[in-house]
Amino acid sequence: MSNEIDDPEGFGNPGQVDNPEEEFHKANAAIRKYEIILKSTADFDQQERVRAKLRSLRSFRDKLQHGFDLERRPEANGQRKAGEAAGRPAGKYLGEVLASSRQEKITDTEVYYLSHYLDFFDRELLSIFSERQLRLDFQHSLERDSFYHRVQEIRRKVDDFKHELGRIHEGDHSRMEQIEMRKRSMKMKRVLTVETSKVLKAVLNFAETLLEDIADEGLICLNGEEPLYFEEIEGRRYLEGKTVQEALTIIHEFCREVLDYLNIPEFRA
Repeated sequence: MSNEIDDPEGFGNPGQVDNPEEEFHKANAAIRKYEIILKSTADFDQQERVRAKLRSLRSFRDKLQHGFDLERRPEANGQRKAGEAAGRPAGKYLGEVLASSRQEKITDTEVYYLSHYLDFFDRELLSIFSERQLRLDFQHSLERDSFYHRVQEIRRKVDDFKHELGRIHEGDHSRMEQIEMRKRSMKMKRVLTVETSKVLKAVLNFAETLLEDIADEGLICLNGEEPLYFEEIEGRRYLEGKTVQEALTIIHEFCREVLDYLNIPEFRA
């Protein structure tokens, strides 16, 4: 197979792609960057330039994806197809999430993976939303402080749903009782997924605002370039040594991955 690919952003060697998987991930990162810029600018000419960049990058990414058969390469996506067939999400952070979590298996696959994601977010990423790690102006400090309680409320909803599933599968229930319990569990799941989507969208937008500020004047986030360190008692953490800007980028990508998995449509009045 020829390695000749039109390369609009200079990924890899000119006209030659030595590592298609690496270039694919670099293209995705550049696309996310330009998407943030597109949302943040009101300048029409800049919007047009950014849209042209996005079209070029997406075309380049698609050529890589199809030209090098990235979906089926075992070293890149060895278990992706089997996982998707079983309802398993596909994403950059899923391996880290599953490797660090020891949650019990439940019969609802979607909530099972969602609970893994939330567990990882709570243990490894939520730690940045503290006054010690993320220094912000007063207004954004209030929003930052709200995320801990909102995430804990979602985790309580996960536990309630798991408890309800356990009740359905335990004990001797009549058919009508089982029907009512399943209806209740379905409603609980809808509420859980919608509320999770709302909170993670809020976190994603918050991270996006701070990333734009850090790239500009840094009037909101006062320590964007500083590295994150945790006390010895806290143990080795996922964000250890990363700058605040890098950590916010990870959080932005992580929330996008979970939101893509949940795929909750937006309803506007």
